[in-house]
Amino acid sequence: MLGSHGLHMSATAVDDAAALQAKFTAAVHRHHFELVSRGMPPNQACALALRVAAGQVSLPMKLSDIYAALATASQDGNYSDMCKLIRSYFASPDALYASFWPQQQPACAAQYANASSQQHQHLPGSADSSVWNNLHNGANSNSNISSATTNDSSNRLPSSSSSSPIAKHSSRKQQSQLPTWLQVDFAAVQELHDQLQSCKQESVRDALLEGSQQLLLHMTDACKQGLSNPGFCRQVCGLLANPWLEHLECHHLVAGIAAVLWELQQPQTGRMFVENRVDNCCYKGMLQLLFLSWRATEMRRAVGFLQQYITITLYQQQAIVPGIEAATKLLGLLEAANSSSRVLDATEFYNDVVNEPDFNIKQDYKHWMQHNHSFSFCSHAWIYDPASKSKIMQLENQMQQLQAFESSMIRAFMGGPAMPFLLLKVRRGPYLLGDTLLQINRAKNDGNLKKPLKVKFVGEEGVDEGGPQKEFFQLLVRQCFNPEFGMFVYSDETRLHWFHASNINLDTEFELIGILIGLAIYNSHILEFQFPMVLYKKLLGQPVGFDDLAELHPDVHRSLQRLAAMSAEELQGLGLTFQIETEGGFGERMPVDLQPDGGNIAVSADNVDLYCKLYTQHLLVGSINHQFDAFQRGFSRLCSGSALHFFRPAELEM
Repeated sequence: MLGSHGLHMSATAVDDAAALQAKFTAAVHRHHFELVSRGMPPNQACALALRVAAGQVSLPMKLSDIYAALATASQDGNYSDMCKLIRSYFASPDALYASFWPQQQPACAAQYANASSQQHQHLPGSADSSVWNNLHNGANSNSNISSATTNDSSNRLPSSSSSSPIAKHSSRKQQSQLPTWLQVDFAAVQELHDQLQSCKQESVRDALLEGSQQLLLHMTDACKQGLSNPGFCRQVCGLLANPWLEHLECHHLVAGIAAVLWELQQPQTGRMFVENRVDNCCYKGMLQLLFLSWRATEMRRAVGFLQQYITITLYQQQAIVPGIEAATKLLGLLEAANSSSRVLDATEFYNDVVNEPDFNIKQDYKHWMQHNHSFSFCSHAWIYDPASKSKIMQLENQMQQLQAFESSMIRAFMGGPAMPFLLLKVRRGPYLLGDTLLQINRAKNDGNLKKPLKVKFVGEEGVDEGGPQKEFFQLLVRQCFNPEFGMFVYSDETRLHWFHASNINLDTEFELIGILIGLAIYNSHILEFQFPMVLYKKLLGQPVGFDDLAELHPDVHRSLQRLAAMSAEELQGLGLTFQIETEGGFGERMPVDLQPDGGNIAVSADNVDLYCKLYTQHLLVGSINHQFDAFQRGFSRLCSGSALHFFRPAELEM
């Protein structure tokens, strides 16, 4: 009897377990169907459906429920229930995770299984997730230009400058290559916030703020506890799309959002689980990719309220408080993304109050120079406009001049020569350039270039208080860039100067010209000459490519564009090879291989892009390599300080 009873109990338990399993499976399918119908990808919907069926979380409310409640509240004028929904919705990571998916998912249950199997390949860590893998592998690299020491470039993204005459990737294609968890319907996010703001109810605003503050706590706790937060990007979008952040009464939330997002992207705290995979810099990487995917609308809104917060708080507090630090750092993440996506003009990152004459830029520069980890806007130099950056460069130069002056006086006190200035005695006319280069070369060898400059024209009375210097540099520029001098060429079409490409060794002369231009900048003089933007990019250590060719050699740029668009038959008919002709030292033409044995490599449809790239590099780099290197060497003798790298190429040109 006991044995039979035990078998009966065992069979009952099996039946109960099977029933529970069937019930659980049905619940999973039901929730999965519901979530996919909202636009969630099948894999993400399945993960959330399992948690809901297991009782770990509740099924997130629908976005349509918010709109329905808003319509009801607008009709009867009672917003209390509406506020409860808003507070719960924006405080719930799961509700935001289930919302704002692009409406491109399968619409019927028969397609779910097939879509689910296809969706797996787009998860982080899967075989073809190239964008994710590239970000993961390069998340900690600081491979950008030398502004890394000043412009938050540890957060910078790879440059988007083109090196090919044909654009290979559209923004839509780039969006489709993003990991699934980064695909956000930005228009839907903004539409919800705009609808909430349109009701003009303080109670709705307060409910949204309270929910957002609760969400920030969830985000922080998930990070500290190492919990999964796959909806992170939607949470960030929901927070930063809030139009009420522009209002003074909501500025405390701006500071809170900035502080949390900056903390989460730090290496020591920015660890999380994403789709059951740990990534060391996931929060940082997700923020970078998210901001890079933003359109101008999203970027401008976030930049606007952060700038407003910094401006108003500086005016009110007359001090740099922690909220300003956090907002500036978050703004730096946006600026880093924008430097690649270029959806906004760089001028939108200039801050009005920081660039006002009353702002103590000298004190800010001193804080930065002390390297004591105190906050300085100089560490985020993109916030300064060109005029402010010029002031900082002047401060840097003045400090170096003072050091050179004091060193000279100390040597004089010890019995050495008493010459605290760099005194140039020059003759006018055809002797001016020769006299200058001779004395500059001597000053270079004696280490006197960084002393304060004084200029005296031989045979003329008067003390140099700036006027003679200005005239001196104006006269020098005319002679140095005279085509008859043979160092630079001038284009009537572009009205630009460029290095004369030849194999004649003029390294010494080009170095001295670089010193002269550096000397003018070092002594706060603006020179009247026109170089293309590519020169300033090269001086700042930035890569140059095909796009840069358009300004300097527009005819060649157009020709290469046409070449790249030709058919295979047309290219074959031209008979081009990877060998070109260039000018030698005295006007003769000589062959140059763009790659080894280039004369025997025909240009075809398969390698025409490479041909255009190598041709571009030859014109912008290889053909004038010796001239530019000598010029840069001389220029850097006086303008090699950190302040130089505060400038963007366009700003340096100004």
